[in-house]
Amino acid sequence: MRAINMLRVLLGTGAVGALVLTAPAVHAQTAGPAQAVIVPCNEAALVSAVNAANASGGGALFLAPFCTYSLTGAHGSGGAGGPAGLPNITTPITMTGLATEITRASGAPAFRIIEVDGPSQLPADHGQLALTAVTISNGDAGIGVGGGIANLGGSVALTATEA
Repeated sequence: MRAINMLRVLLGTGAVGALVLTAPAVHAQTAGPAQAVIVPCNEAALVSAVNAANASGGGALFLAPFCTYSLTGAHGSGGAGGPAGLPNITTPITMTGLATEITRASGAPAFRIIEVDGPSQLPADHGQLALTAVTISNGDAGIGVGGGIANLGGSVALTATEA
């Protein structure tokens, strides 16, 4: 068991290092002048990173490897479509993980996990989300749309991702 855990730590550390080394290339393609951010494995850090990326015109977020970000409440408005667990994506944002999961916590109120807003719904927003190696789970939009991801006029690209 210790050997497996050590292997996970070593692989995770190497993966984060590799992601950091490639961050400028990934970021330059998707998000403008903002810096790439490594996001610690907790809800507050992920919410803060999404808010900061939106405020700076976009960003590249590198999620903690082998982490489950468990969302306990809604942090996005969602409008008539219902609330979202993360702040609404209104700019180009990439999230790259390694066996990383973003989920609604057991017992949390109903909300979708992610909403991407674009100009066809909100003219000032240009939400673009690219997810790589991230699992989105346990979203509950109630009677709204998109329990995992609601794309409301933006764009969403998924690579090695489950939603």
